[in-house]
Amino acid sequence: MKATLDQPRPIGCEYEVYLPRLGATSNAQVQKTLSDILTANGLPSVSREYCHAPIPAGIDFAVEYDSSIRGTFRFRDVAYVSVEVKTRILRDYAEWERLVPKALAILQEMGARVNQSCGHHLHIGVPEIADDPRRIRSIYNLFWRFEPTVFGLVSPSRRNCRYASAMPAGPQRLAGCRTRAAFQRALAGWERYHGLNLTHLFNGSPRIELRYHQGTINAEKARHWLRFCLQMVEHAVRRNCRNAAQLANSRESLEKMLIACGYKPNNGIYRQVCPELRETGKYLLGRWKHFNGKIALKRAKG
Repeated sequence: MKATLDQPRPIGCEYEVYLPRLGATSNAQVQKTLSDILTANGLPSVSREYCHAPIPAGIDFAVEYDSSIRGTFRFRDVAYVSVEVKTRILRDYAEWERLVPKALAILQEMGARVNQSCGHHLHIGVPEIADDPRRIRSIYNLFWRFEPTVFGLVSPSRRNCRYASAMPAGPQRLAGCRTRAAFQRALAGWERYHGLNLTHLFNGSPRIELRYHQGTINAEKARHWLRFCLQMVEHAVRRNCRNAAQLANSRESLEKMLIACGYKPNNGIYRQVCPELRETGKYLLGRWKHFNGKIALKRAKG
């Protein structure tokens, strides 16, 4: 097979940030200002309260209030506004590149910040499960096997974050499931605050939400994380990922994931890997070393 980013796949992105609030302006006024600036720069946006309603037609971004975000300031009487910027449902990776980096640059220009209370969440459509619900098991198995390594790629603060908790049970949870109804029963009670949120799989537009990543307004970090997540989903729906033991977070596990899932060429699976995914593979290795240097050093000495 060939690993590429040119397959159409629905994508929704959420960026949690906080903005300084100067003077007597309200939260709604700051949101509206941000929305107006995005619109003035060719990114049609709307300001609204936090909600799950679709973004209106003709609008690229919704600027919402999110009470879970807590600003960090060193000085008294400095106020902030908690903001979540959501994209509409994007058609593919190319559309993300056209819209999102510019929006993140505007957020940076306005003084937006992130801290441990912020997350970067991706919704990725999996319409393939309508034809074959067993792809749910493939997605589950893949993320279960490599989840400790996935946590090794993000800020350590996310590893014990109640908004991105680890999967609560292994692949045995889905044993014997073959139909949509069987999978829905097996996943009843799944919490939305897991790093792998499966609660939207049985909606009219089935999707998963990936909540592992810390908040970011850095386009490079967001770009590589999106590429990584898109390829993981693509691999799971194209291959039958079987039940396998969970791998501990290690350099060896990372290499297995990069080779098996399409970030490095592999004659047995992916003979060709597009330059963008190969670039992301190198980036992920650097991030893993950044967050897990002590693990790597300990193993090297051992």
